[in-house]
Amino acid sequence: MSLNRSPVRAQVALLTALVLSACGSGGGNAPAGPPPFSGTTQVTLVLSGTANDRLAEFDLSIQGITLTNQAGQVVPVLAGALPTEAIHVNGSAQPLITVAVPQDVYTAANVSLSSAALTCVTLLSSGSLDSSTFADNGNPVATVTLPQAITISGTNLGLELNLQVSASAQIGACSDSATFSFTPSFVLTAFDLPTGAPGSPVLGTLEGQVSAVNEENGTLQLVLSAESPGTAPLTIQTSAGTLTQGFAGLAALGVGQFVQVDGGLQSDGSVNASRIALADPAAVDVQEGPILLVASSVPYLTLYPLMEQGADERIDTETLDFANASFHIGGGFTNLGALPFVPSFTAANMVAGQNVYISTPTFNYQAPPDYTGVATTITLEPQTLDGTVIATATSGGFTVYTVQLAAYDLFPALAQQPGQTTLLANPSFVQVYVDATTVQSNTTPPTTGSVLRFFGLVFDDGGTLRMDCGRIEDGVAL
Repeated sequence: MSLNRSPVRAQVALLTALVLSACGSGGGNAPAGPPPFSGTTQVTLVLSGTANDRLAEFDLSIQGITLTNQAGQVVPVLAGALPTEAIHVNGSAQPLITVAVPQDVYTAANVSLSSAALTCVTLLSSGSLDSSTFADNGNPVATVTLPQAITISGTNLGLELNLQVSASAQIGACSDSATFSFTPSFVLTAFDLPTGAPGSPVLGTLEGQVSAVNEENGTLQLVLSAESPGTAPLTIQTSAGTLTQGFAGLAALGVGQFVQVDGGLQSDGSVNASRIALADPAAVDVQEGPILLVASSVPYLTLYPLMEQGADERIDTETLDFANASFHIGGGFTNLGALPFVPSFTAANMVAGQNVYISTPTFNYQAPPDYTGVATTITLEPQTLDGTVIATATSGGFTVYTVQLAAYDLFPALAQQPGQTTLLANPSFVQVYVDATTVQSNTTPPTTGSVLRFFGLVFDDGGTLRMDCGRIEDGVAL
């Protein structure tokens, strides 16, 4: 996520000293020195990504993170394995850890990896779908850039570790025979807590399993689906303003259930929840990712799961029967009723390329093609699309951008597969609806020719893709 930040806890000279110096006075106060360092600061580290739509997945197995202070001393921030994935945080962020760090000025950082892997999905000329994975299991060397030195002082601070996806891997065509190389490249910046101020990272929807509920103090503990075993659960704080969907308050929420949480980071590394959704109280497994195929002959879909949690032993893709599934619209968007089209997500207009969250009560793995799970709920979730603005219009209270996608984007790549009903008339174009609720973090206004990333819910409206846009970020070259 590309962010413009003012320096965090910048060192400033005293105004009086500057004035006296300008007047030639030799007896004024000296400029203030560095902030006093005493003890440690609670630092919350978040992961984010900056990517176009070429890759379906980018996995990283982090083994350690260190900071180097101005005296050249190396300070560990993370020691131990922490597997994570960067495409699902393209244009958003997810908490990794909160840890005490000695107060100091830090000028360098290092991320050690045991492995990295990426996956691209494409439609072959034969009409079949190809998913190619490229991996480096030989401790790929990562680079970490600090745009400026980071001063860690005070009670708390946030650090954002942003993976520059396009610069981190080089591959040829999306096929198993393509050449590839890995050069994982991160940018590390600081931000103030709590989040919510301009320039601070925006958390994506957090998905996890409830490990504890404290109704008295209004909190729950959530084990995130990307966390490694042994990582401390994330504390979720609720308030009178927290929207709950699918359950009636914390008293109705049980340990072991799977929830989705929207909110902002607090000073102690917890999340103040604006929304908590429980799609399926009886789920034994949940998964989120893009749909690869919606079959026309029988009611099943193929999912590429980026995130999963529960009893399932994940495979490359999942085939799910949706004959009796209930359909929902997620994301917590509040302006759906104001859109100049009817936002609808059903079995009849679900299309390949949409991002969904699926709950299941059981998996039935048999010999192909019968290894079919059962989808109990299918929830449309926000996603990030990288594209070029080719036209601008207005409709009601919305500005509407016509955005052209790259040929490798999943919508155009998957739209013409055999075995599915062709629903989209122009799968390479998305109508993006922007209103006063849209957060615009892009550095230049959208104009014809602009390459931008748009985050929101994507609907199929009678063969046209339309996005209710919640956020705009600077784009990545197509």
